Amino acid sequence: MKFWLPVCLVFVLLFVPTAAAQQYNEAPMLAELVESGELPPVDERLPEEPVVFEPWHSIGEYGGTWYREDNRTDWAFVRMKMYGFSPVRFARDALDIEPNWVQSWERNDDATHWTLHLRRGIKWSDGEPFTTADFMFWWEHMAQNEEMSEQITDHFVSGGEIAQIEAPDEYTLEIYYDHPFPLLIERFAMHADGGMTQYLVAPAHYLEQFHPDFSDEYDDFE
Repeated sequence: MKFWLPVCLVFVLLFVPTAAAQQYNEAPMLAELVESGELPPVDERLPEEPVVFEPWHSIGEYGGTWYREDNRTDWAFVRMKMYGFSPVRFARDALDIEPNWVQSWERNDDATHWTLHLRRGIKWSDGEPFTTADFMFWWEHMAQNEEMSEQITDHFVSGGEIAQIEAPDEYTLEIYYDHPFPLLIERFAMHADGGMTQYLVAPAHYLEQFHPDFSDEYDDFE
C-alpha cells in the first residue's frame, strides 16, 4: 500500500495588483498587523520580484462576501482558480504564458535540456524560504519512492524515459531528457488541474521529520 506524507505547510506566492519602486499596497488587516509589530513591512515580506497581476477592469475592494460556486470541502476548483502553485501560468485567455514561481527558463535547440530559474524570495507559510531543495526533496524522496502514493509526472517523461534533474544552486534546476520535450512550459502551465495533481514541490524542512529516509521515529509511511 502507498501513502502520502502529511503536507501541512502552505506554499506562499504573493500576488500584487500594483507595484512601483518597492511601493506596495496590502490589505487593511495586514497593515494593522504591521503597525502592531506582528508582521514586518510589506516590502520585507515579498519576493525580490513579486508576481504582478494586471486586473481586467479595476482593482477590487477588500472585505465583503465571497460567493462560491460549490460547497465541497476539498476546494479543488477554488484552488485551480487561485493558480498559485503552478510553475508558470496561462495569461490573457491562454494566449500567452507568464512566469509564476518559475521566473524564467531556457532550452537547447532540440528541447532535451531545460534550465529553470526559481523566483527568489518566495516563502512557505512558516517563513522558511522556498528553494530548489523543496523540488529535489519531492523529486528524489517522494516521486521516485515506490512506497509513496506520489508518482513521477508526465512533465518529466519523454520517449518513455525519465528525465535527469539537477539543482546546481538554490534557484536553478537543470532538466535533461533523452528525447525532445518541447512542450514542457505549456505542460507546466496546465499543472493547476483542479488542484488534484502531484505537488512538484514540498516543504523539505518540515516533511523530513516524517520521512523514513530522514527520521529516527518513523520506519515506514504508514
